[in-house]
Amino acid sequence: MSFATSYVARTTVVEVEAALKFWHQMEKEAGLKASEVTFNILFDSASKAGNFTLAEMIYEEMTHRGYAFNRYHYTSLIHLFGLKQDSSGVRAGYRDMVETGEIVDTVVVNCLIASFLRCGEEQSAEHVYEKMKAYNKELPTLPHRDYTMARAINKVLTMFTRVGKKHPSMRPAFQKSTLLSPDLQTYRILINHYGLRLGNLSKVAQFLDEMKAFMVPLNGVIFLALFQSFSVHGGSLGSDWSAQRLNSVWGAFLDALDSGAEGVYISTWLAMSILDAHARYSTQDELLGIYDCLQSRWELDQKNSQYMLHYLDRY
Repeated sequence: MSFATSYVARTTVVEVEAALKFWHQMEKEAGLKASEVTFNILFDSASKAGNFTLAEMIYEEMTHRGYAFNRYHYTSLIHLFGLKQDSSGVRAGYRDMVETGEIVDTVVVNCLIASFLRCGEEQSAEHVYEKMKAYNKELPTLPHRDYTMARAINKVLTMFTRVGKKHPSMRPAFQKSTLLSPDLQTYRILINHYGLRLGNLSKVAQFLDEMKAFMVPLNGVIFLALFQSFSVHGGSLGSDWSAQRLNSVWGAFLDALDSGAEGVYISTWLAMSILDAHARYSTQDELLGIYDCLQSRWELDQKNSQYMLHYLDRY
C-alpha cells in the first residue's frame, strides 16, 4: 500500500483507488485489521490527491477505532490543512502535535512552512524559518543528511516520543537533541515559492546565501526552480531576472555538473526549463548553442533526442 501511494510526490485518483483496494482486500478478504500505519497511508494519499472529504472520513474512522495520532498523522494533518488553505487548521494541527508530546524535527517544520505558504501567509512561514535558523545558532557544523538515514532517524524520534510521554521531564532534552535545521527540502520550498511564484529575486538570493551558511549543497532541484523562475519572470524590461544573472546561474550549473556534484544531472525536464529561460533573451542560434552545450554532457537515447529537437522547434 505504501508503495502504491508514496512513489509519486502528488497522489492521483489512481493511487488513492489502489490504496483503498488494498485496504479492502486486507480487511475483508485476508481478515487483517488496519493499523495506525495503514490509516496514515490512506489519509496521506487522500490529502495529496485533494480528496478532502475522503481524508476526513478516514480521519473519523481512525478516531472511531481508537487509534492515537503520532508524528506521521499530525504531519499529514498539517499538510491537509495547507492544501485546504486553512491556516487556522495548520496552527491547530501543529499545536496539538506539540501538546501531545510529539518530537518536532525538520520534516515537520518544512511541512509547516510549506503549508503557511500555500495559505498565502508568507510572514508566518518566514517566522517559522527564522525560528529554525535560530535553533542552530550554536551549531558550528551541521551533520550530513541523506535518505538512507531517514528511517533510522524516524525510529529514534518515535522512541523519543514514547519515552518522553512516560517521563515528561526528559522531553526537553530529547527535543534539544533532535536535528532541526534547514535542509534541501526547506530551500526547495522557499525558492519555488519566492522565485517561481512571486518572482522575488532578493529573497531567492537571501535563501541561496543561507544555504551556503547551513552547508546545504546546491542540487538539481534548486537549479530547476531557478531556471523555471527565469523562464516565468525574465525577459521583461527592467526585470531583476536579467540575462546577466541567468548566465551566472547557467555557469554555476555547468560547474556543478562538470565537477560531479551530488544530485546535479541533466534531465529532460531540467533541459526544457534551461531552454525556456534562455529563450527569454537569446536568438535561435544562441539557443542552439545552449542545447549543444547540454547535449555534449548528456547521454540521450534516440527517442528523447528527437523529443528535444522537436521542443527546440518551438523557438
